[in-house]
Amino acid sequence: MIKFVYAATGLLFPDLGGQLDVTISVVIAVLMYSMFAQIPFTSLKKSFANRRFIGALLTVNYIAVPIVVWLLSKLLPDYPPLLLGVYLVLLTPYIVYVIVFTALGRGNEKIILVSTPVLFITQMFLLPLYLWLWEVKQRK
Repeated sequence: MIKFVYAATGLLFPDLGGQLDVTISVVIAVLMYSMFAQIPFTSLKKSFANRRFIGALLTVNYIAVPIVVWLLSKLLPDYPPLLLGVYLVLLTPYIVYVIVFTALGRGNEKIILVSTPVLFITQMFLLPLYLWLWEVKQRK
């Protein structure tokens, strides 16, 4: 039933999607604010003190995961738009998913939650590198 409503809305108001695209940034900002509002910033210093955890977290995220993603990408068709999407989604995941999957796996989601600023900042610095590597790969 709900799919019918969506289809009818799209058919009756075809320009609505173009008008709503400005709300994407607002919605993302609200989601990010709500995520970061949950971070116990008073515990942030304590999370950085756990150097073994931060080292393991960064090693897994930026060494092990790229290797796994590269291996998985070999199973996909050589279609650049698909591969770029897969690389971006798997190499720079939305951090909330990491917290949710940690909780589902009965991990310590509180320490992951506190470490999200580290993940977010490092992902923002590494995203241009990932895109540059993608461009270099496409030229070959």
